[in-house]
Amino acid sequence: MSSKSAENTPASASRRMWSITQRLTFLYALSASGILLIASVFLYHVLTSNLEREDNQFLANKIHVLRVILRERPDNPEALEEEVKWEGAAFRFIQYLEEMNWGLETAIRGASERLAPILMTALVTALGLLPLAIGSGAPGREIEGPMAIVILGGLTTSTVLNLLVLPTLALRYGSFEKKDGKV
Repeated sequence: MSSKSAENTPASASRRMWSITQRLTFLYALSASGILLIASVFLYHVLTSNLEREDNQFLANKIHVLRVILRERPDNPEALEEEVKWEGAAFRFIQYLEEMNWGLETAIRGASERLAPILMTALVTALGLLPLAIGSGAPGREIEGPMAIVILGGLTTSTVLNLLVLPTLALRYGSFEKKDGKV
C-alpha cells in the first residue's frame, strides 16, 4: 500500500487540520471570551474598591460633621441632637420595616405605591414609540418599526411582571418570618 491510500482513510480525515475559517472563528471566540473575562475581573475589582472607598468616605464625612458641630457649637447640644435625630430617623425606618407584618396587605400596598411610577414611565416611553410601531410598514422603517414593536412588548411585559406577577410570587414563595420566628 502506498502512503496516499493511508491518508484517505476515515481515521486520517478526522486528523486533518481545520480550515482557516474554522481556526479564525475559534481564535475569535477564544479571544472574545478572554477579553470578557479580563474586563469582568477588572470591573469587579474597580467596583469593590470604589464601594470600600465610598464606605470609608461616608464614615469620614459623618465624623467631620460631628467634629464641626462640636467645634463650632460646643455649648449648643441641640445641633448635635438634630444630627443624631437625622441618623435616628433612618434607623427607625429600618426598624419599622423589620417589624412590619408582611402579607397580602403589604403586597397590595407595595404594588399600589409602585403603580404610578411604573405606569408613567411605561406610558411615556410607549407614547414615544407608538408612531414608529404604527408606521412600521412604511419604506425606510424596516428596522425602526419592528424594534419599536419589540420594545413596546417588553414594556408591557415588564409592567405586568412588576405590578402583578412579582407581588404574587413574593406572597407565594417569599419568606416573611421575623427574626423571632413570628410572621
